[in-house]
Amino acid sequence: MNAKTFSGIGLCALLAAACSADKVTSGARPVTGDSGSGGASGAGGNGGQGGGGGKSSGGTGDAGLAGADLKWKVLPASDPNSDAPPSGIAGVHVCVDEHPEIACADSDADGFFTLKHLPQTSDVVLELTKDGYIPQLVAIETSDIDMNAVQNPVQMTPTGADLSATLGFTVDGTNLGAIGFFVLGAVGSGFGPLPGSTATLTPDGAKGPFYYHADGQYDPALKKTESYGGAYLNVPEGNYKLTFTPPPGYDCAGISFPFAGWGFPVANEPAVTFPVKKGHLTGGVGNFCTPNGNPISTDGGSHTDASTGPVDGGPGGAKDGG
Repeated sequence: MNAKTFSGIGLCALLAAACSADKVTSGARPVTGDSGSGGASGAGGNGGQGGGGGKSSGGTGDAGLAGADLKWKVLPASDPNSDAPPSGIAGVHVCVDEHPEIACADSDADGFFTLKHLPQTSDVVLELTKDGYIPQLVAIETSDIDMNAVQNPVQMTPTGADLSATLGFTVDGTNLGAIGFFVLGAVGSGFGPLPGSTATLTPDGAKGPFYYHADGQYDPALKKTESYGGAYLNVPEGNYKLTFTPPPGYDCAGISFPFAGWGFPVANEPAVTFPVKKGHLTGGVGNFCTPNGNPISTDGGSHTDASTGPVDGGPGGAKDGG
C-alpha cells in the first residue's frame, strides 16, 4: 500500500474547519471538527442529512478467529470555534459490513469501542449507527497487527440541519448518500489545511464537490478548498473513487498509521476508494499531502518509513487514549 503515515496526532477536522494553526502541530490532541456532513448547515458543516440510524445487521457472536483487533473512539461533531474537547458518544452500534461472523461492538460511556478478529490487511467497511445521528460508513484497510486509533476519533454528525437553502437544491438524505472528504497538508512538523486543492469523484452523478470557508460555512461559489475539505451530496449507492489534486509542489496519498482509516488507498495514485449507501454518510475520506520529493510511504503492517524507521506510537500507531 502506498500511503502516508503519521502517528500520535489527532485528525482534528476531516470535514469541518475546526483546526487553527496552533492546533495542528505534531503531538496536538484537540479534536474539534466534523468528520463529514451529508447535508448540514452552519459552522463546520454540523447537522446533516436524513434520519437517525437504527441497529445494523452485523454479527452478534465472537468469531473466535485469528485477526487484528481495532480500538477506536466516537465523538460528536462539535463547534469549530470552541476549544472545549467534546465528550465521546456512548451506545454507538458498530458492525463490519458484510461480515456477520464478526461480532459487533457498542461504544462505552466515553465513546470507546473495540472490534475483534478483523481480517488482516483487508478492505472492510464499518457501519456506525445511533439514534439522533446520521448513519455513517468508514472504509478502512486493516493492518496485520492490532490497531489503536483512539487519538484519531471517528466523528458522527447529528441529524436535523439541512444545506438545501445554502446550496440551492433539495438535499436527499433518505434515498441517496453523502461523502465528507478532506485534504491535509504538511505544516511544519504537523499538518493543516491545504487551500487550493480539488477533489474529483468517479463515477459522476452526485452533487458537488462543495467546499467551505475557514469558518465552516459552505459556499457553492468555491471551486477549490479554502480550508480542510468539503462534501458531495445526493450520491447514489455504489462504489466510488475520489482523486485529489493539490496545489503545485505537493504529492498526495492515502493515510496509514499503520492502518488506513480514511478510505481504501489506491496504489501510486492520490486517491481513495469507498462505498456509499443511501441514508448514510461515508465520512472523512481523504489524502495527506507532502512537499514534492518528500513523501512518507508505509506498508500497512510495518508502519515504517525509509527515512526514520519505525513510527512512534506503539502497535496501533497512536498512543492509547482510553
